[in-house]
Amino acid sequence: MYLFGGLLMIDNKIIKLTDNNFNDYIISCSKLILIDFWAEWCSPCKAFSLVLDKIVDEYINLIIAKVNVDDSLLVTKKYKVKSIPTSLLFKNGCVVAEKIGSSSFQEMKIFLDKYLL
Repeated sequence: MYLFGGLLMIDNKIIKLTDNNFNDYIISCSKLILIDFWAEWCSPCKAFSLVLDKIVDEYINLIIAKVNVDDSLLVTKKYKVKSIPTSLLFKNGCVVAEKIGSSSFQEMKIFLDKYLL
């Protein structure tokens, strides 16, 4: 993990968001943002993480961020995340779509293309 523009990066392309930085980042970002709510102990989350690694390379106009539900209880509660993985798609600070559960690369492409094309 390293810092980029004041944000902690999980790798060189995926941002780590927390209760402390979530609102500031979401509100200030004009790009489409896919937020993955996940946990270390969640096996489907780990599998979905591999899909996100491919998605981040495929969609250069999409920002991908992760929120660890165990570390960010306020954000998790605010967006009523009850199951993980849950993906929320934000545009101009508002949720425009939600996808619950792990998805394949192709399923995510179909989901994202509705908002990016």
